[in-house]
Amino acid sequence: MELALNLERDGAFPGSNAFSAFSPDGLCSLFGVIPDDHHTASGDAFMTAAVFLRLLRLASRRGRSTLGRLMEPFQPPA
Repeated sequence: MELALNLERDGAFPGSNAFSAFSPDGLCSLFGVIPDDHHTASGDAFMTAAVFLRLLRLASRRGRSTLGRLMEPFQPPA
């Protein structure tokens, strides 16, 4: 969730109310991930991985392509 919020503050979701439902289900909906086998260890792990891969793709487009850059907090432009 922290990565998603940092990307939102970086402007990765222009023109959308990205987090009207700030939850794992909300992120699945935002990225078009269909929860399968919901609320089981394997199902939730798969869902989390699918969302994380989409977040990584967005992060890379925003110049956050290393683990260090992924974890940096948002810094507004001066």
